[in-house]
Amino acid sequence: MRIQHINHASLLIENNGQYILTDPWVISPAFGGWTQNPYPQTDLIEQIISIPAKDLLIAVSHGHDDHLDEFFISSHLRESNFVVPKYKSPGTRNRLRKLITGDLIEIGEEEVNLNSFSLSAFIQEDYTDADGIITIRTENNLCVHANDNWHEYTDNLVSKIKVLIDKTPEGKSVFLTQCGIADCYPWNYPYLNDEECLNIISERAKGFNEAITSNLKRLGLNRAYAYANQSKLNKPHARNIAETPYDLVQGKMDPSVKQLNPKDYFDNLEYKKHEPFDFFNPTIFEFCFLEYQNLARRYCKNENVFFQTSPPKKQEKKCVYYVADELTWIKILTGELTLESISIGGLGSVFKENNFNSREIHYKVGNFGYIAQNNIKTKGLNYYFNK
Repeated sequence: MRIQHINHASLLIENNGQYILTDPWVISPAFGGWTQNPYPQTDLIEQIISIPAKDLLIAVSHGHDDHLDEFFISSHLRESNFVVPKYKSPGTRNRLRKLITGDLIEIGEEEVNLNSFSLSAFIQEDYTDADGIITIRTENNLCVHANDNWHEYTDNLVSKIKVLIDKTPEGKSVFLTQCGIADCYPWNYPYLNDEECLNIISERAKGFNEAITSNLKRLGLNRAYAYANQSKLNKPHARNIAETPYDLVQGKMDPSVKQLNPKDYFDNLEYKKHEPFDFFNPTIFEFCFLEYQNLARRYCKNENVFFQTSPPKKQEKKCVYYVADELTWIKILTGELTLESISIGGLGSVFKENNFNSREIHYKVGNFGYIAQNNIKTKGLNYYFNK
């Protein structure tokens, strides 16, 4: 088994030429205000898109936006078969059925053999009845995809997971779990001052560590790998605190818990750390953003059109800068909005020389935006890959 961390709670697991992708969250925002931090790298997304549907199984742990990217699923994964825990509530099932044409398979505690994998799901209903732990097993390896289930497990749940660990050769089980703040509390609660905010984050970090280390000990494992915690609040409350909630929790993480980053991987469950991102392999947001600008320039036959997330440091002559925040650009890049959301709708700003007539550029940019939107809805990210 080879496990590649894509980003957040998303893993690409390979065994004998067949794949499982967990909880895809590639480029769409979550809950209206979260973005991926960091985004996945472009080459990994191209790889996922290129895998034939018959060889790619998608495992979705629950129906939160950061585990179920509707744009990416409907554009690129809809023909694959999907696996979800067998929940009482139909919410996750109903959401996926609107997006996919492949089979939707519900799994419970009894292992189900799919492709070259054996899968099961465990739901601790006294904690949550809408989020499950998915286990993925081969003959020689076990991946415990716990995602948001960082809480201390009941003895009953531990015993059930331990049965699978005991079936697996020693040292060939990997346990992945969230270790981080997955909401805006306490940061975006203005009635709390900075000191109170820091104290609450410290207490929450302590709770994560105590639960995870307890679970490790009782499962008979030595290490947990943290994921499902790499998101960014795009509308944070202003505070005089140098570090983000993510950084603050990272600084208090127990030594037995190791953070995963995009492109880190396990080969036969031996952990391999990937080197930091490089210029020649941008994130999917960086790639699509730059390519969108290039496509607009070619359409407009004008190299003086710029798309940015912050105002230009210097106003160049005959240049027009369309500036919006990251959330707005993501909605444009995924076809939810067009460029007129900036130039007409006021979701951003337009910078140009005071005496420069930009009417023709606006007209062409506006037309391009609608053409691009139609192509994105038809091709998804393949629009940017020129496929």
